[in-house]
Amino acid sequence: MDLIGENTIMPQKNKVGNIMFSEEVDLSYKFGNNKISVLGEARLSRFDSPQENFQKFTACDFKYGFNGNFTLPAGFGISTDFTVYTRRGYSDQLLNKTNFVWNAQARYTMLKGQLTFMVDGFDILHNLSNVFYSVNAQARTETYTNVLPRYMMFHIQWKFHKAPKRN
Repeated sequence: MDLIGENTIMPQKNKVGNIMFSEEVDLSYKFGNNKISVLGEARLSRFDSPQENFQKFTACDFKYGFNGNFTLPAGFGISTDFTVYTRRGYSDQLLNKTNFVWNAQARYTMLKGQLTFMVDGFDILHNLSNVFYSVNAQARTETYTNVLPRYMMFHIQWKFHKAPKRN
């Protein structure tokens, strides 16, 4: 709720109702050192206001995809995740989008697991969106955040341990 005055008219109560329903599902299957998961999430939002210039609307946000982590022979391994973000029902057609986001990693471990070389690919399809959309009593708000665009990263992980000296 907020107070709004237009054209020097006395401020009036402005109220926007937001009803939201969401559900999330995550199914995983593990076999040996391998794991695969399927995920899904749906969110339904209804925005309503008695204000005469407010356009009521219902928006749906969906997120679904899969991820997997696989150990291969000879110290190799791969991990990947693929997620689809879908937005529908928003008044601005720029927000009614579907984004496909794919991340992957390849790794090689040697020296009995002490040394690991990894290559990561983030947002390989270059389709990640950085928009968050919200509605309150004052306005509809689009928030744009800075995100690092797609990238590749090479890194090395070295595990070492040393037993403490005993007296």
